[in-house]
Amino acid sequence: MGDRVQFVKMNAAADSQLLNSLNVAGVPMLVLYGENGQELARFLGAMPASDIERWIQVKLDQALM
Repeated sequence: MGDRVQFVKMNAAADSQLLNSLNVAGVPMLVLYGENGQELARFLGAMPASDIERWIQVKLDQALM
């Protein structure tokens, strides 16, 4: 995905206050933010890397509409 997407991994056990502020319902959870920091989508659960890539692409395309 080149430099269009930056992945950040956090340790859910390390910072419960951050998890609460982000309204994390469980782990694993993916949260996709746009360029201006607005939340575009979230997904709760695990999925293969190929599905993550497809999910991100669909959500980014929807944000551009």
